[in-house]
Amino acid sequence: MIAKQSASFLNKCLNTSAARSFSVAFNVKSKFESAFEAKMKNIQAQPKKVPQATNQAEYGQGYYQQHLKNMR
Repeated sequence: MIAKQSASFLNKCLNTSAARSFSVAFNVKSKFESAFEAKMKNIQAQPKKVPQATNQAEYGQGYYQQHLKNMR
């Protein structure tokens, strides 16, 4: 009877520690997921920065706009 009690005690200890470690891992995962969602929301809220050409006469228009007169 003592062996049965010690086995059940050991099982209880193992089961509670496994459940506790799972809940800690899940808690860490949920924190990372929430931080990632907040970061992505912050990034999407800011407008994209497109660098402008310093030489607008040469690089101000696209290829087709520059050569449209020759294509007609």
